Amino acid sequence: MSPDFKLHSCRHFLEPLLAQHDRRDFEVFAYAQLDYEDELTARYKTYVNHWVSTRGLSDDALAERIRADGIDILVDVAGHTSGNRLGVFARKPAPVSVSWLGYGYTTGLSAIDYYLCDAHSVPAGAEALFSETPWRLPVGGSTGPAKAWET
Repeated sequence: MSPDFKLHSCRHFLEPLLAQHDRRDFEVFAYAQLDYEDELTARYKTYVNHWVSTRGLSDDALAERIRADGIDILVDVAGHTSGNRLGVFARKPAPVSVSWLGYGYTTGLSAIDYYLCDAHSVPAGAEALFSETPWRLPVGGSTGPAKAWET
């Protein structure tokens, strides 16, 4: 879920992830809270299985749509930035929710399970500052298995 499926700085991280995901193993829904679409929006639409415009949907209606879509993991890519849909996340429409990329700090919502980070952005000992559980990925070009629950 993002308001930034357009020409925005997060594209440097988000676009390669969506463009290269294994479509045999993952069905991807993009919940797009966009004021406008651009040439990058058109590319994003080709990377996902389902494109859902969320503009004009209430938080309750969008939460029900996400439940109906059967989403297993809902990812917030906005945090507290403009266009966020944290009100939807507060309704816990998916069994697992993760915040990543767009904000760089806790959402403050206990309904969001994990904050995707690394040991630099959330150093050991900083866990108490987050309502989410920090989920640390390895730093750099490691191709080995991630120690996802490292603390």
